[in-house]
Amino acid sequence: MKKDPKTKALYGQELLDFITQKLQDYGTILYKGGIADNSFKHIARRISIQRWKQRRNDK
Repeated sequence: MKKDPKTKALYGQELLDFITQKLQDYGTILYKGGIADNSFKHIARRISIQRWKQRRNDK
């Protein structure tokens, strides 16, 4: 797994794979009537930040 040595946070494809898996997990839980919180907003924000960083680095 790729982790930032300073922050210990995932980045790159590993982060996207992790987020994809979490979305699938949350989708399953929501379908069963489980959680109702801001998890989707948090995940969407992380995806947005990751894509912004990738676009910035591509220039």
